[in-house]
Amino acid sequence: MDEMTMTWGDAEAFVKDAGLDQDEYFHLEPRDDKTRKTVIWDQKGLVAIAAWWTPGTNEGYYVHVDRVLRGSQGKGVRHELAMVGKFWHSERAALASELLTRLFYGLFKDPVELVEAARK
Repeated sequence: MDEMTMTWGDAEAFVKDAGLDQDEYFHLEPRDDKTRKTVIWDQKGLVAIAAWWTPGTNEGYYVHVDRVLRGSQGKGVRHELAMVGKFWHSERAALASELLTRLFYGLFKDPVELVEAARK
C-alpha cells in the first residue's frame, strides 16, 4: 500500500484487519463515505498525521489520530480529529498508535506485516 494514495477508508480497513477495533471501538471522524474516499495526504494545508494515546478520565485509554494542518494565515498549526479508538490496556493503545504511525508514513511496505505485528 502506497502511503501517498492511501485513503481514510484504507486506514479504517487496516484497523479492522489488525483487530484494533476489538477492545471497545475505533472509527473515523466523521463517519461517512466522503471521508472514507479521501486520500489522506491530499488535504490542503496538511503537514502531518499524529497518532497518539492518552489515559481516559475514568477508564481505559484513547487513541487519537489527528490531521495536523497549517494554522490560519500560515501561523502555527491546528489539529482535526480523524480517527478515535478506546482500549482497555495501555499496551494495546500504544501498539495501535505505533502501527498507525508506521502505516501513515510508509514505514511498513507490506500491510500484512503490520497486521501480524498487531496480532502478536
